[in-house]
Amino acid sequence: MAAFNAEQLTHMYATMVCIRLFEQKTIEVFARRIKAGQTPGALHSSEGHEAIAVGVFSTLLPDDYVFSTYRGHGHAIAQGMDLNKIAAEIHGGATGVSRGYGGSMHLFDV
Repeated sequence: MAAFNAEQLTHMYATMVCIRLFEQKTIEVFARRIKAGQTPGALHSSEGHEAIAVGVFSTLLPDDYVFSTYRGHGHAIAQGMDLNKIAAEIHGGATGVSRGYGGSMHLFDV
């Protein structure tokens, strides 16, 4: 396996930061919306697992597939899924990646 160059490492770090910030904000908003009865379901945060998602997705080949389990937000972000669609899905929104039916646990993009 070849070593990563400075540009790739910078991108990987930026993605880890993006995942962490997304998760922190998601936890904050989810808690507020749950209290208000506006969001159904549960939240399965991947906070603390950012490097794993970025490490896995940085080594995939174009024809590789990934099936994540219940802490897959970071995987979805590392894969390049649209942040707004991920957020909408987590909160049951019709503009989510699964039109709001999958929630936090079932993020997929084909």
